Amino acid sequence: MKRGPIFCMCLLFTVVIVNAQSFLEKDQETFMYEIKYGWIKIGEAQLVHKRKGSVIALDVLAYTTGIINWIARLRDSIHTEIDKITYKPRFSFMNRSEGKYQRKQEDHFDFDMDSVYISVYETKADKRGHTEHESYHLRDSTFDMLSSYMYLRSQPWETFNQGDSVMLNMFYEDEYYTFGIEYVGIEEIETEFGPQTCHKAYILFPISGTFPEKYMVKVWVTVDERKWPLRVEAKMKFGRAVCELVEIY
Repeated sequence: MKRGPIFCMCLLFTVVIVNAQSFLEKDQETFMYEIKYGWIKIGEAQLVHKRKGSVIALDVLAYTTGIINWIARLRDSIHTEIDKITYKPRFSFMNRSEGKYQRKQEDHFDFDMDSVYISVYETKADKRGHTEHESYHLRDSTFDMLSSYMYLRSQPWETFNQGDSVMLNMFYEDEYYTFGIEYVGIEEIETEFGPQTCHKAYILFPISGTFPEKYMVKVWVTVDERKWPLRVEAKMKFGRAVCELVEIY
């Protein structure tokens, strides 16, 4: 992944892993998350999902809080519309504001033509904004950021055994990334909602300078019909980053 504080990546890995069935229970639902590095709160996130006919609309907003705003201010938002049956993306819009870096991008997915058409509006400190239009070929099992997690979350986790994995291609900005999960098992954790029995899994993505090892990010999802995404934890060079569900309404 390119650019951006690690806690934001951690956040996005968590908030979009929402049970597909829960989208059918309510026309709209909001999940609130808190992000900490060690004991210090560094940001918050909000996931809103809406049912709109044949699509599911997802909106994610992630932002820094407190003193972190003075050190490394971040405010990222993503809107994606996903087919309710296949979980394939139809349209997405991303607005990233990270210090002096800004990127706005629209993606239009055409699976009949096996193409994704992107428009990029990018502003940096040393130049004015400009617009770029590109087309990319869709690979097998292609999803964007939010739809990839929706697809993975729709898998039958209750049938998984330790070591089972699901992998796919995630299109992000203008590149493909191999992304997936590897199932670990059942574990009970303490949460804002009391003790919860959860599915535990590793999040898998390419080795990078940020995550130089394979098993550095873990996620916990409740073992019940709600399957709430409760927590994600990333092992860092010094300490750990944690994103945790604190409110649902």
